[in-house]
Amino acid sequence: MTEYWLSLDEYARIHKLSISTLRRRIKSKQVEYKLDNGKYFIKSLTEVVPPQVPHLNGDLIMRIQELECESRELKREIVNLQKQNDDLSTLVSYYENSKESELVLEKF
Repeated sequence: MTEYWLSLDEYARIHKLSISTLRRRIKSKQVEYKLDNGKYFIKSLTEVVPPQVPHLNGDLIMRIQELECESRELKREIVNLQKQNDDLSTLVSYYENSKESELVLEKF
């Protein structure tokens, strides 16, 4: 059986644990670990396999560029909508305050 020494990040990602959980387990000696140049490694039976990157052909590159362009346009639209929302909020506040002022004046 092959054993692998994984960094805390790798081990946490593979085993779906938090770094703090791993540190607690190291402190309580619940896992086999080693310290190498100030970095902890935990023994694992699971090998880290790097994620596969798909081959990028021309169509895929064009689609990525289209999506990036669309993303930029959507971000601009979000900024414009936020500005409009701020303007409308200001108007609502103004009208609410002016109505309160009118009500106070009507009482006198």
